[in-house]
Amino acid sequence: MTPRRCRCLSRCDHGTSLSFGQVAVLCLINLNEAFHINVIWSFAPFMMKDLGVAEDSIGVYVGWLATCFFVAQFASSIAWGKLSDRIGRRPTLLLGLAGSSVPMFMLGLSSTTGFAIAMRAVSGLLNGNIGVSVAWCAV
Repeated sequence: MTPRRCRCLSRCDHGTSLSFGQVAVLCLINLNEAFHINVIWSFAPFMMKDLGVAEDSIGVYVGWLATCFFVAQFASSIAWGKLSDRIGRRPTLLLGLAGSSVPMFMLGLSSTTGFAIAMRAVSGLLNGNIGVSVAWCAV
């Protein structure tokens, strides 16, 4: 596959190695990442209420539910980068997509607050596609 010419304003000489289809797939992967980050905001307070959390503690548990995802994602980002260097960007992205979908499904089936927080944290651990997709675009 021959690289396409860059169409930047300075009419430079460098080319890009990503096709339009590859960029579209990376955009969909990043959209999926945004979905995993933002999906809980609409239902988390109601979920905590349904799980039996007291009214005055709902905000605390929703905060834990939100925070554990980002902490886990931060903790696993270097491991995702090393894995993508070892096995490749594409398999790592596919593994991240598949791995983060199962905990989100299990989050919907959770019956205790501890299990919900644990599934949200596991989703964060397996959701390292942002760094990998940025590395793929930088190459």
